[in-house]
Amino acid sequence: MPQTTLRLHRPPVVQLLDAESNNVTAAGITVTATITQFSANDADKTSTLLVSTAVTNAQGVATFTGLGIQGLIGTYKLGFTPAGGVTQASDKTVTLKSGEPKKLIVLTAAAGPEGNSTAGTWSLTQSPVIGLRDISNNEVIKSGVTVTATVTGQDPTFSAVTGDQGKATFPIIFSGNDAGLRRITYKASNVNNDLTADITLPLLTPVVSVWVPVQRRA
Repeated sequence: MPQTTLRLHRPPVVQLLDAESNNVTAAGITVTATITQFSANDADKTSTLLVSTAVTNAQGVATFTGLGIQGLIGTYKLGFTPAGGVTQASDKTVTLKSGEPKKLIVLTAAAGPEGNSTAGTWSLTQSPVIGLRDISNNEVIKSGVTVTATVTGQDPTFSAVTGDQGKATFPIIFSGNDAGLRRITYKASNVNNDLTADITLPLLTPVVSVWVPVQRRA
C-alpha cells in the first residue's frame, strides 16, 4: 500500500570501523540501512526504507543519498550494517510526519433528516464532518482546504473549508421532489478519491389546502 514518505534532508554518512574502532579505508563495501526501532504507531512494523544501501568510497565512507522512510507517522531509529559486518544502531531519531491530504474520510455521518413540507426541503439534525488523510491514512491537520459536496437530484453544490483541526462541517439542505435515497459526493483539490455517502430522506407530509365557499344571503 502507498505510504507517507520522508526523505532525509541531511543524508546519513557512515564510516567503516574495525573491531578496535579504527577507520577502515576500503572502497566498494555495501552498507545497508535498516529500521532498528519502529514508531509506536507502527506496531505491525510495516514501514520500510527507500534507497537503503550505499557503497563506501576510498576512505571507507558511505553516504546514503536518497534514503527515506515510508510508513506511519512517529519516531524511528536506524541502524547500518556493512557487508559481512555487524549492525551499528544510530543514537539519533527520525520523525515521520503526516503528508499532504490525499484522501477524504467521513468523521461524522449526515443523520436525522427532517422534512419541511411547506418549503419542500430537508435539513439535518447532524451535519456531516469530513476529515483529511494522507496516502498512508495518517490524519492530516491542515486548515484552508476547500471540500465540496454534491447531492444527487439537485443542482446546488455545497462547500466548506477545513479548520485548524483539518475538519470541514457541511450544513447541507436537501431539495427536490423525491424523497428516499440520496447520495452525497465529497471532493477536494489534489485529493485522489471522491468520497460518497448515502442518506435516506423521509417522505414529506402533503400540504393540503381546503377551500370552503362562502355562502351569501339572498
